[in-house]
Amino acid sequence: MIKCIGCKENREESQFTHSAIANSRFICRPCNSIRTKRYREKLGSTARIYESNKAKRLRFVNKIRVVGILGRQCKGCGIKDIRILEVNHKNGNGTKELKECGGSNVLYRLIAQGKRQTNDLELLCANCNVLYEYKRGKRYLPPGFEPIELDWVGSGIFCV
Repeated sequence: MIKCIGCKENREESQFTHSAIANSRFICRPCNSIRTKRYREKLGSTARIYESNKAKRLRFVNKIRVVGILGRQCKGCGIKDIRILEVNHKNGNGTKELKECGGSNVLYRLIAQGKRQTNDLELLCANCNVLYEYKRGKRYLPPGFEPIELDWVGSGIFCV
């Protein structure tokens, strides 16, 4: 049982948010909801924009840390542009892990904090990641089609 700093009641650990437990700020979900509502009323319409930008900045900072941990470049082609680098699960199950842990923000934070091992992860750019999915059989071409390389691209029309 943990004592909430908001309502002063003893509650089960499941009644607290993950971040409250991790940061030792033991405020239960109902008290946190009330506190958030008051905060948003105080800020008015700018609250959601501010929270959204803050979350994006935090996610990007964690992504920078993860990119540094995983080698700073695509394992497939060597590109170093952080905008298109993605964390790839070598053994698959990436979508399953993201659903279980709560999304890429949480995954990035766990990796950055050293709470998630990285031996089954690698950095790939968006293009190499798609090609990797084709190789693994997760994506398929329509029946009767073979991979082709395009000789010319112009005006949005692809010609072979």
